[in-house]
Amino acid sequence: MGSSVSARRRPASRSSRDGAQQHHADGHGGVENSIGRPEHAEPEEPEESGSRVQLVHLPPELLLRVLGYLDVASLCAAGRALDGHPALAGVLADASLWRGATLALHSATWPAHPPAALHGLRVCSYHWHSAQHALRQLAWLASNLDASSVRRLELVGRNLDRATVRACVRLCAGLRVLSLHDVGVEDGWIKDLATLKNLEALHFDWHSEMSVPQILRLASSCPSLRLIDSGGCPKDCAAGRTRAAAKRALHLLNADLTVA
Repeated sequence: MGSSVSARRRPASRSSRDGAQQHHADGHGGVENSIGRPEHAEPEEPEESGSRVQLVHLPPELLLRVLGYLDVASLCAAGRALDGHPALAGVLADASLWRGATLALHSATWPAHPPAALHGLRVCSYHWHSAQHALRQLAWLASNLDASSVRRLELVGRNLDRATVRACVRLCAGLRVLSLHDVGVEDGWIKDLATLKNLEALHFDWHSEMSVPQILRLASSCPSLRLIDSGGCPKDCAAGRTRAAAKRALHLLNADLTVA
C-alpha cells in the first residue's frame, strides 16, 4: 500500500518547485525527483592538497606528456612524488621519457639512484654555465648511467673548455651525432674529437675557430662521418670547391664549409 501511494504521489505545485529550486540555489539542499534522487547534481571536485594530488588525478597518457617536458633531475623528483602510486609510477619507466633528456643545472640535489629506465638514454643535451657545473654533472652521469649507449650529444655553452669536452667525448664514446653550439672549438680539439670512430654527423656554429684543413683531417679520422655542418664557421674557406673536394675525397653526403 505504501509503495502504491508513493508511485501515485501528486506532482508538487509550481510554488513548491520554485521554492525547492531556490533552496538548491542557496546551497542548502538539492532538487529531488519522485524516487528521491537529486536532479542536476553538481559533480564533486577532488579535494586539493598540493601538486601531488593534481598529478595523481591526471590520466597516465596525459601525465606522460607532462613529464616529457622535464629534465632528468625533475623527472627523478617526480618519481619520488609518485612513489606511493604504483599505477602512475609505472609511467616513469616509459622509455620515451629517457631516450632524450636535458641535463641542466638545477638547485635540487641530483638523485643518488636514478630510475633504471635512465640506462636507456640515447640523446643528451647539455646546457652548462661553467666547466665546474659540467664536471659535476659528468661525474653523476658516469657513476649512474651507461653513457657509452648515448648516440647523440649536444653541448651548449661558451664556458666549456677543452678538458670538459674531452671528458664528454671519452664518456660517450659511441656517439653518432655531435652538436657543438656556442662552444669555442679550436684546431687543437681535433685530436679529442677524432676518437669518435662511430661519428656520423658533426654540427658546429659560428663560434668555432676550426680551420678547413683540420675539419677535413677530422673527417678522415672518422670513417663513418657523412655530414659536416660548420654553419659558415671555417675561417679560411672562401670557395665552394673545397666543399666539393671534401665530398669526393671523404664520401660525405653533405659538407657545408662555405663562409656565412
